[in-house]
Amino acid sequence: GMVKDLINRMDYVEINIDHKFHRHLIGKSGANINRIKDQYKVSVRIPPDSEKSNLIRIEGDPQGVQQAKRELLELASRMENERTKDLIIEQRFHRTIIGQKGERIREIRDKFPEVIINFPDPAQKSDIVQLRGPKNEVEKCTKYMQKMVADLVENSYSISVPIFKQFHKNIIGKGGANIKKIREESNTKIDLPAENSNSETIIITGKRANCEAARSRILSIQKDLANIAEVEVSIPAKLHNSLIGTKGRLIRSIMEECGGVHIHFPVEGSGSDTVVIRGPSSDVEKAKKQLLHLAEEKQTKSFTVDIRAKPEYHKFLIGKGGGKIRKVRDSTGARIIFPAAEDKDQDLITIIGKEDAVREAQKELEALIQNLENVVEDYMLVDPKHHRHFVIRRGQVLREIAEEYGGVMVSFPRSGT
Repeated sequence: GMVKDLINRMDYVEINIDHKFHRHLIGKSGANINRIKDQYKVSVRIPPDSEKSNLIRIEGDPQGVQQAKRELLELASRMENERTKDLIIEQRFHRTIIGQKGERIREIRDKFPEVIINFPDPAQKSDIVQLRGPKNEVEKCTKYMQKMVADLVENSYSISVPIFKQFHKNIIGKGGANIKKIREESNTKIDLPAENSNSETIIITGKRANCEAARSRILSIQKDLANIAEVEVSIPAKLHNSLIGTKGRLIRSIMEECGGVHIHFPVEGSGSDTVVIRGPSSDVEKAKKQLLHLAEEKQTKSFTVDIRAKPEYHKFLIGKGGGKIRKVRDSTGARIIFPAAEDKDQDLITIIGKEDAVREAQKELEALIQNLENVVEDYMLVDPKHHRHFVIRRGQVLREIAEEYGGVMVSFPRSGT
């Protein structure tokens, strides 16, 4: 009778669930399956991974077996329908999509409550945003976010406009009135460099057509304010890249030399030959001459040589107020470009011009560098009480020593150090 009783109280059932979902059914260190076993008073046999079997066996109280079966099948069907999707969104947009204090992402999550949205850690520099949830919801959420990104891309066109520093305050206007008006009417974001920075560049961001409209307005303010001349120079488009130089080094050296004029090349691939030079009239003329001269040289086969010198030598090569380097430039006719602060390669000096001029300048510079390379430094201890003797009369004694020993420089510490 007891056996019969047991059989009545015991039941078993076998169900088929794809083995790839088994570990999800088991849960983290068995949490899920143990809850089901306790709740429904059943034992559940899930085949080990090695068997690659889909068959799960549930035994126990007949009612419990049915309930456990229903719950496991429901879980499996939810997983069957679940999708994980990797959405590629440029990392620079992640913060905007998340919004201040996460309010924009909260709106998206409220719209698609069943979708889990994971952004990568900013330190990972990854563009992959992961969506997980029911298939249709993930699809809808994907479409929604892609449209959002498309709007961001369209509204994040950006132009840099160089404007002479002294006119920034006019563009801003009293209490910012002017710039506010331009921002509102062109529907763009306009960033000006800080007053104490050396930068002249104003950055306009928004839809392309709006950015271009804002740029025209800002340039026309500059033109009205100053005796700013603007000349157009026609230079064959195929020469533009070589005139701009690697990372803009060549064109930057012309702009700096001509009082900081702005030289604007047409967009690459536009096929236009027109180069615009803006700045005070005399500087514009000077830059135009240099640019045309350079273009002519490029056409008659310009020649380039790179030489290397330790960055700490550069100031000696350039000389006070650029005197030394100007001498080399004037005597040879070659153009010499030193690295800018932001250049990666700080040793690189480039010489450009006609071949014989470049070779001549190279020879002169290499001789100067060689001289600097031959310089050695040594130090000795001299009791501070004798220092006065050497440095009185503006260092007369030191000058005599320097001359007698062929240009040796001796420097004493400042008194009191």
